[in-house]
Amino acid sequence: MGRPAFLAGERSRARKGWILSYTLLFGFLGMAVASSATAMAAFLALAVYATFGRGHAVRALALSWFLTMINPDLTAGSGGASVGRYVVLLGVLLSAVVHGTIRSPVNRGRLFIYVTVLLGIVIIVHAFLFSQVLDVSILKATAWTLTMCALLACWIGMPREEREEVIGQLFWGLTLLVLFSLPLAALPVGYTANGTGFQGLLNQPQAFGTTVGLLAAWTAIRVLAERRPSWLSIGICGIACVLVIMSEARTAALGGVAGVLLSIVIAPLISGGAIRQLFPGLMSARVWAVGFAVCVVGLMASPFLIDIFGEFMTKRGSGEGLANVYQESRGRLIESMLVNAEEHPLTGIGFGVASDYMTMDVRRDSLTGLPMSAPIEKGLIFLGVLEELGLPLASVVMAWLFYFARMCARGGLTSFTVFIVIMMFNFGEGTLFSPGGMGGLFAIFLTWAYAHGACSVRGSRHA
Repeated sequence: MGRPAFLAGERSRARKGWILSYTLLFGFLGMAVASSATAMAAFLALAVYATFGRGHAVRALALSWFLTMINPDLTAGSGGASVGRYVVLLGVLLSAVVHGTIRSPVNRGRLFIYVTVLLGIVIIVHAFLFSQVLDVSILKATAWTLTMCALLACWIGMPREEREEVIGQLFWGLTLLVLFSLPLAALPVGYTANGTGFQGLLNQPQAFGTTVGLLAAWTAIRVLAERRPSWLSIGICGIACVLVIMSEARTAALGGVAGVLLSIVIAPLISGGAIRQLFPGLMSARVWAVGFAVCVVGLMASPFLIDIFGEFMTKRGSGEGLANVYQESRGRLIESMLVNAEEHPLTGIGFGVASDYMTMDVRRDSLTGLPMSAPIEKGLIFLGVLEELGLPLASVVMAWLFYFARMCARGGLTSFTVFIVIMMFNFGEGTLFSPGGMGGLFAIFLTWAYAHGACSVRGSRHA
């Protein structure tokens, strides 16, 4: 994984550029949280910043995601976030057009961008014909298409060195999110969303748990892929795992664990290499020492930890059992999706439309009346796609996603694990096609994983 330029000891000019870039980004962050009056100015500044290059565009979109997801109790005002993120997206799109893949030698990457544009157009046409909430479907389909295509163009168009540097910076960005969230664990502001789940710097425990869960899985697979993993990586992974438990985000915990385990099982089948070769960290003395210490502490504190685990898995000790808890939290959503899929098997109900569209909370711009956000909850993304688009178009989307997965696998363990973990998250929380929320963060990392594979002649172990 690439590191920031000054950590890698690169040339002085690159170091100065990195420092200037991040000084600007932290300045934008300060503007966004200072007051409602400066929040919109921060988004406008981010949009301008995005136009200066591919890496600038990715960083701008990542910070825009953070500003829309930030804990509202930590800001003096978050006015303009719903509109501001679209302003930043336009800046990213302009950057993709100016600096993107037009002159890139990666023909396969360019072709996939065109295919994604075509898929987005088909989904928009589908919305005109069948959507139960037309303007919402068009907004969501357009936002998803533009976000994915702009990010693909930026990542694929980057030189390999820049792509590794930017993804490394995003890793450290997530690490900073974890570190700056830690002090809030002792304060009420860290639990304001529901009073029990830790949300850190973000607005919801589920969002925080999923974000930190992605970091934990990412770090875990890197630890296992190194012969002598650093204590820093092991420490980051351990802290992230604890914070996932504190967030009470079961989807993040189960998805992260399942994603890493699936990567360990599938990677040897794809590459043909032995597990010991692909994951030399499994033989590392440091990993075994930490594992032994965790087992000893676990045995000593087993009664306490069993209670904690039981509360975590059954929503704070409801005692209903996992099956009943799943039925209560996700089962009813799945039942509603199945009903719609049966009633509209070929046409679906419309992209981004809730199973019961009458209950949707659509927030509209006060001047134009256009929808700015319309959050929905889907329990299983793949069934959600079938419900929303119908079987014919859903099959096309699944084929698109399958090819996407193949390219991620070509990129090596890290990119493939990122893809698998995000897919696991979407088994419990369908946000893959919602770039306005957690889907925005997923889009950044998924498009990197795709580009890493598409730009690799051969897959490599390390991202």
